[in-house]
Amino acid sequence: MSYKILKKELLDLAFTPYKLKDGTVINYGFGWNITEFNGIKRIDHGGAKNGFCTYEAYFPEQQLFMVLLFNSESAPRDELSIKVSEILLGKSLQKEIQLSDAVLNLYVGVYSLVSDPKRTITIRKEREGMSATISGQGSFSILFQSETKFQMKNLSDIKCEFKTTNGKVVSIIAEQQGIFEWSKIK
Repeated sequence: MSYKILKKELLDLAFTPYKLKDGTVINYGFGWNITEFNGIKRIDHGGAKNGFCTYEAYFPEQQLFMVLLFNSESAPRDELSIKVSEILLGKSLQKEIQLSDAVLNLYVGVYSLVSDPKRTITIRKEREGMSATISGQGSFSILFQSETKFQMKNLSDIKCEFKTTNGKVVSIIAEQQGIFEWSKIK
């Protein structure tokens, strides 16, 4: 980069995860999501307005910058950004492991957001794997990275983990521009 438009120091701040007043580090800089998936660092931002949507991603180690422009707010931006990134990088951004039915059945249930109990996530066992229905946002397939950690398919900026106490699933911790706890209620 030439740093002719923005100074390196300013870009470094934009591309560095922000630290909240309570000391929590979030995966968001000054306007940019900063994430790492399957060993690949990605700095990205997307938006939508008045009938169009956009997505930009920078992969610093690969010196690759990608821009997607859509003439529709309803374009499958998240799905396409993952697919195009994978084609350009030649590597999957979202890995997935398979879990036994016994483990998957432990996670089935309804979880409510601790800070806003009216918001819920319903976890269901599907024919192949699991899905999460998030109130007001739709349904997403779940991709497990470990026995407890997972992501939503095509939503790589959210990291989740099932938490257990005494062998019983009690909550989901979701990290997406902050850390949010969803308590199991059913």
